[in-house]
Amino acid sequence: MRWRHWTWLPAIVIGLAACVGGTSIPVASVTPYPTLDAAQVNRGREIYQQNCVTCHGPNAEGAPNWATPGPDGLYLPPPHDDTGHTWHHSDRVLYEAIRDGMSDPLKPGSPLRMPAWGDRMSDVDIRAMIEYFKSLWSEEHRQWQWDETLKDFAPTPTPVVSHFVGGPTPTPSTLPTLNADEVARGQQIYIQYCAACHGPNAEGETVDANGRNAQGLYGAPPHDDTGHTWHHPDDVLRQNVKEGIPEVPGLFAAMPAFDGRLSDEEIDAVITYFKSLWSEEHWRLQVEITVLSQE
Repeated sequence: MRWRHWTWLPAIVIGLAACVGGTSIPVASVTPYPTLDAAQVNRGREIYQQNCVTCHGPNAEGAPNWATPGPDGLYLPPPHDDTGHTWHHSDRVLYEAIRDGMSDPLKPGSPLRMPAWGDRMSDVDIRAMIEYFKSLWSEEHRQWQWDETLKDFAPTPTPVVSHFVGGPTPTPSTLPTLNADEVARGQQIYIQYCAACHGPNAEGETVDANGRNAQGLYGAPPHDDTGHTWHHPDDVLRQNVKEGIPEVPGLFAAMPAFDGRLSDEEIDAVITYFKSLWSEEHWRLQVEITVLSQE
């Protein structure tokens, strides 16, 4: 199951995913990341300096306040160094983002905000620039990104379930009305099982969703409108609640599996509660991601 246009667009802009709100996190890799080619890193740095610094900063640090939307509701160009989100994505996703450009993830079909470089950079140039980005990341982040790259080529073991949580499968232009009783039921289940980690109002464990907790790990993420949960289709959200997420040493604590403790109906009720916390704009995008994931 691959969503070429939707897996990375919102995520590359902002947000750290973990637990129910994130993609399934791999167990620590047994395949060490490869050594960087110094010549490629230098070439990638030169290409970056020639083409990218105006938007992303001279050291790939991103625009000031990149994680906060501006008055127009749009996010500024993000960093590609260790402080950003670039290392969350596989080589393929990064390559396609540079080659094909990127439109506003909250306005599907809108004009490209980041230009496509495929007609101005060769395949070698794009790969060299990704090599440069990797030189800016910590060892643990490089290992994470290498795991994502390897995993990107493996078929998903989970079949797609043709079931839209919260009502019949809608079109992106029509949003179903959430059932108030289902939202209330989901909220009660959330408070009983999830609030201890994710906060009483699904606001996340830490004030900053990208921040670390007292144990030095990334905290349990928010599931409200400030988080990353709405970036994912219903099947991914359901799977993460049912199966849990393994520990990633030094990055994330494990999230327990709730299969056997919560029924499918109870899990769907929790997801419906999450949807009640999202803006119409974010919910509309999540609907489209869900529909596309089933094609």
